[in-house]
Amino acid sequence: MTDTGVLPALALATGLCLAMSAEAEPVFAGFEGDWVLVDLRTNQTVAAPAPAPLDPAVALGARVTVGADTLDAEGLGCADWGLEGDEANTTPGRDPNLADVLLPPVEGPASGGDARIGASYRLSCEGQGVAGVFHADPRVVVVTLANDTLHAIFERPMRPGEVIRLQAALADLKFAAPSATGRLDAPTLAALREWYRYRLADSAAAIPARPAITVNLLDGLGVWDD
Repeated sequence: MTDTGVLPALALATGLCLAMSAEAEPVFAGFEGDWVLVDLRTNQTVAAPAPAPLDPAVALGARVTVGADTLDAEGLGCADWGLEGDEANTTPGRDPNLADVLLPPVEGPASGGDARIGASYRLSCEGQGVAGVFHADPRVVVVTLANDTLHAIFERPMRPGEVIRLQAALADLKFAAPSATGRLDAPTLAALREWYRYRLADSAAAIPARPAITVNLLDGLGVWDD
């Protein structure tokens, strides 16, 4: 985990009590691995005061490592984690701020199929609900914090070789000048926005400053998490 200190801030936003991690029943099957905070967005579907702002320069890039029954992040722990299905949580499907996490697949023979999962959960600590969790697709999770007013977009990190393949594909499609930095730098993210805009040419959906890099967004570019 980085030393940004963002996770304690997110914990305060949820009212989560921090405690030492203790043995608990496995609850995070399917979520194991590293996740990186890539974007923070206001929930447009709730009539509530805007959440206290978090400095993106501090928050973005924070990393959480998920085990079968643990969340490993600086300053964050719980004696008894829980994660249960929450079919009543329809926010992700209604919030225009999350249109990119629900991006449909490309059509035609190049399509790898629809990777959307779209499952909603409620994360709890010692029986107390602390955050909504929306498993958008295999590489994107949305955690809704601060009385459901703030969406935190987490992604599985891309390896440098995957980013190079992404950059090459965007260049081939004329969305970016040739680049092989192996980093999701500003030019690469700008090209991703244009690819996202192209994919939604017939839609009125907003174009986020930092589109979530879903499998369906990568579909058609020949870039895959292998």
